[in-house]
Amino acid sequence: MQVHGGAPFWSSVAYAAMFLLGTLATLALPALCWALMAESRLKNFVADFRALNSELWLLFLVCIGTIVLPVITAVMVGNRYCRRCGGFKGCFLT
Repeated sequence: MQVHGGAPFWSSVAYAAMFLLGTLATLALPALCWALMAESRLKNFVADFRALNSELWLLFLVCIGTIVLPVITAVMVGNRYCRRCGGFKGCFLT
């Protein structure tokens, strides 16, 4: 799969990596603030995570999918298509 959707594979991977870096940069400060506030609760994090009920587990999966699905789409479709649509979000708005 060298070329898919009109863009070279590695170009699409680079575009997806830049999306992930942007997402991480956006979430870094809130994550740091959360870690400072939840310092004592972090000791029980694994046990609390395993005790999630089905509704919270579904919410967790939706949150992860919101970050992972655009990356997979950018690699599969190619970044030239996404740029013509007005950026990364254009893939999901058209």
